[in-house]
Amino acid sequence: GVIMAKLTRPRVGEEVLELECCPCCGANEISVGDCGYSSFNPGWAECKNCKRKWSFSCVNDSWQAGELWNAKAKAIRRKFAMLIPFTSQAVTKDEKAFAKELEAFVIDADKKAGER
Repeated sequence: GVIMAKLTRPRVGEEVLELECCPCCGANEISVGDCGYSSFNPGWAECKNCKRKWSFSCVNDSWQAGELWNAKAKAIRRKFAMLIPFTSQAVTKDEKAFAKELEAFVIDADKKAGER
């Protein structure tokens, strides 16, 4: 996939984690983070372009949230690729509605585009 956004952390030198682009809109404006709690620290990823947001159960830090985001984005892209034959053939109103439901299920975001 196309990778543009990056997350860094100090190491010997500097370690860089390149973040996957949004699988929904293709933007590279991805932010990842965690809530900073000492226990049960939920992580998140958000696309600044389409405003979709994903949550991850418990992470150690924003780096781990970035790793989980990359895995999630790749999984969504793989699932979209499998849906293309079905969604591209949707003709009737019901088929198109079902195709949209499938896409929303695959995206599995906490917020849909435009929601705050």
